[in-house]
Amino acid sequence: MLGIDTMSRARAYNSLPKTVKYLQSYDWLDFRAYSKVGFRTFENILPLLTGLPPITTRVLEEQFKALEKNAHRFMWNRFKEAGYMTAFGETHMETFFRFYELHPTDHYVRRFEEELWRGNYVCSGSMFPERHLFDYILQFIRAYKDPYFGFFFSNSFSHDYPGSPALLDKHLIEFLEQLRQTKSWNSTFVVLFSDHGVTYGKPRNDKQKEFYYEERLPMLFMQVPDDFKEVFPDEYFNMQWNQNRLTTVYDLHATMLKILSLSTNTRQSKPDACPKVTGLTEKISSKRTCKDACVSEIYCTCQCLINAPNTWLTRKSLNVAVSKVQQISQAIKTDVKCTKCAKLKYEKTNRIHFYTRGNKTWYIVNFDVSPGYKSFEAILEYDGQRFTHLVTEITKAMADQSCVYAYQDKVYCECIKDNKCT
Repeated sequence: MLGIDTMSRARAYNSLPKTVKYLQSYDWLDFRAYSKVGFRTFENILPLLTGLPPITTRVLEEQFKALEKNAHRFMWNRFKEAGYMTAFGETHMETFFRFYELHPTDHYVRRFEEELWRGNYVCSGSMFPERHLFDYILQFIRAYKDPYFGFFFSNSFSHDYPGSPALLDKHLIEFLEQLRQTKSWNSTFVVLFSDHGVTYGKPRNDKQKEFYYEERLPMLFMQVPDDFKEVFPDEYFNMQWNQNRLTTVYDLHATMLKILSLSTNTRQSKPDACPKVTGLTEKISSKRTCKDACVSEIYCTCQCLINAPNTWLTRKSLNVAVSKVQQISQAIKTDVKCTKCAKLKYEKTNRIHFYTRGNKTWYIVNFDVSPGYKSFEAILEYDGQRFTHLVTEITKAMADQSCVYAYQDKVYCECIKDNKCT
């Protein structure tokens, strides 16, 4: 399993065109409606690895050093218990590595990556981190006969540098081709996936509604080995069928455990967060809803957004969103003496869309505030009487967040000196 951070399906087609063409030439499955279930990386990757809901995974993130208590939930431990050799690695130690002091898998790239990180962020020695990671994966595969399970994550090129994924295109093809030449290719599943699309920056403020969908639909490509196709033709047919169905990390989680079950003739549990999920090897209904797939309303893409007209209700949704952000900001207590969060002021509206479902209307409001020139996106539910369930999403960083340490506070605070302080 190889993940690439912040890579929606649309972005993959635009920034990795040669790789996508390569995948198509070898009949990789392309899941067109693969949906995220949480906002950022942890809220999507940990549900994939553990089957737990995003709320629980946020608690795990805060107490990551105590993860040994939940080790049995992690996918790689399921495979390890079944006799698989396991490996885990990533290119950016700020994602997972900063929490893992112990070895979660048989092979763990942390120490190697620590040495690489003594150098440049993008290039280490004569190669960039992804090239080192690709070489490590190939060495891992060649060192062992079946079975093995590897989980790897790339984020050096795609997370912080908007145009950089294109630099990875050629090298990713070279890696996949080398992978295809290995002896175990015909018995190995290869999953190329992401956690979410672009969550911040100029694209998220674009007036077009497409970026609302793009951010919620990460890429998911899968190479199904010939051995599996021959032995389980019905399951493979269902996987092909499900390329055009709503799917999530819970489906992928269940699918990996289903593969383990078929390989070892053992019974595996279903995701705790979505126990009705059966995985991609069983046909998914065309009538599946976000609720069926355990996708919350704020991340659901099963609706058509409409440009909101300039009515009193539209203006009210904007006022409610701006007021809520201001309230959160002013309630923050700073961690540095004689500082405070500046009062945020509304600057401009980037876009407002809405959609209806049943007797409720949802407004998606994207706007800028100052100082700090930060952008927010709020999703508000209107039941005919009042607005509820405000959710804000970061699209730009504040200029100065030095007076607060908690991340959830940083996103709302622009630090200034408190002149009343003595």
